[in-house]
Amino acid sequence: TLEPSGERQRVHQEQPSSEPEGPQEPYHHAGEATGALEPRTLGELVRETLAVYRGNFGLMLWLALMANIPLFIAVFPSNPAVRSAITLGGLFTGLLADAAAAYAVSRWYIGRKTTAATSFAAAVNNADSLLLAALVFFSAVLAGIILSFLLIGIPLLVFVAVIWFCYVQAIMIEGKRPVESLRRSLELVRGTWWRVFGIGVAFALLLFLTAFAASLPGILLGLKHRLWGDLLATLGGVVVTPMAYIGATLVYFDLRIRKESYTLDTLAAELGFSQDSPPQGPATPQP
Repeated sequence: TLEPSGERQRVHQEQPSSEPEGPQEPYHHAGEATGALEPRTLGELVRETLAVYRGNFGLMLWLALMANIPLFIAVFPSNPAVRSAITLGGLFTGLLADAAAAYAVSRWYIGRKTTAATSFAAAVNNADSLLLAALVFFSAVLAGIILSFLLIGIPLLVFVAVIWFCYVQAIMIEGKRPVESLRRSLELVRGTWWRVFGIGVAFALLLFLTAFAASLPGILLGLKHRLWGDLLATLGGVVVTPMAYIGATLVYFDLRIRKESYTLDTLAAELGFSQDSPPQGPATPQP
C-alpha cells in the first residue's frame, strides 16, 4: 500500500527514454514529518501539500510561471478587450500547468525525477482530452454562474465544481478520455461529496489568504506604478499557484486510497513504469 516500507520502492521505465532522468527517492522516504502515505485528514493534506511543494519548489515554480505567462503579458496592453482576450488564454496554459503538476507529483511519489519541460510535454500530449473535458466543465460552471442570478445556479455551480474536480488527474494518471475522466471524477467523489466540499473550502481559504499576502506588495506598489504593481502582484500569485495543483492531486490520491486501496505498484503501472526491477544508475538516498 502507499505507505513507508523497510526498503525503498524502486521502479524502472519499461521503454527506453532519452530523458535526462535518474532514480529518485519517493517523497514518503524523503522525510517522516507527514508520516505514512495513507488516508489523510484535512490537516495532514495541507501539511503534505506544503511538504511536496517544498521538495519540488523549483519544478513547481517553473510550471506556475508557464501557466501565468499570459497574465504577465496582459499587464502591458491598455485596451481592456485585448487584456481580457490574453487573460482568457491563461485558462488554457493554467490547465496545462495543472496537468503537468499532477504528472510531476505522481512521478515523484514512485521515485522518478522529471523536469518542467517533460511534465509540460506530457500535458501537451493530452491537450485534446484536457481541453474537451475542460470545455464541458467550464460550460457547466458558466451555466451555474448565469443561473446564479436566479439563485438556483449557486448550488449547481458548487455541485459541478466538486464532482468534477479531479478530471485532470484522471486524464494524466489513468489515461482517461474526456467523458471518461468526468465520469471517473464523479465515481471517486460519490459518497464523500461533503467531505471533498469541506476540503475544497478549506484549501480555497488558505490559497486566498496566502495569495493576498504574497500579492500585497504588488497591490500597494500598483497605487503609484500600475505596471510594476501588476507584475509584482502576478508574481506573488505564481508562488501560491502550485499549492492548488499539488493539493488537488493529493486529494485525488486520498480518494483512491480510501475507495480502492491504491498502491504504488498501481500508480507506477498507470504512468508506464514497473516495479519488477530497480532503475538504472545508483540510487542516492535523500537526507
